Amino acid sequence: MRRLILGAFLISAACGGGARQPAPGVVSVDPAVAENRAARTMIALSADARAAIASYEQTFGQALVESCLQEWVEGDGAADPNAPISKPDFAGFRSFLAECLGAPAP
Repeated sequence: MRRLILGAFLISAACGGGARQPAPGVVSVDPAVAENRAARTMIALSADARAAIASYEQTFGQALVESCLQEWVEGDGAADPNAPISKPDFAGFRSFLAECLGAPAP
C-alpha cells in the first residue's frame, strides 16, 4: 500500500499534478500579452512620455507617478473585458496618467 501511495505521489509530482497558477508578478508566456506589454513600455519610454512624466512628477511626486507607470505597463489595453483591445498610443498614455493621478484630462 505504501508503494502504491508513493508511486502515485511521484507520478503526480512528475506530471505536474501539484502545479499552481503563476504568481501575479510572473511574466506571461502568451505572445499577445508580451506584445502589448512591449508596446506599452515603448510608449512610456518615448520623448513625449518622458516630458509628461516629468511634469506629473513635479506636481504629484515620483512615488505616485511610478505606481501609475507600473499599472500602465502591466495593463491589458482594455478596462472592460468585453471591449476590444487597442494598441496603446501617446494620447491614451497621457489620459491614463491623468486619470490614475486624479489630474484634469489633458
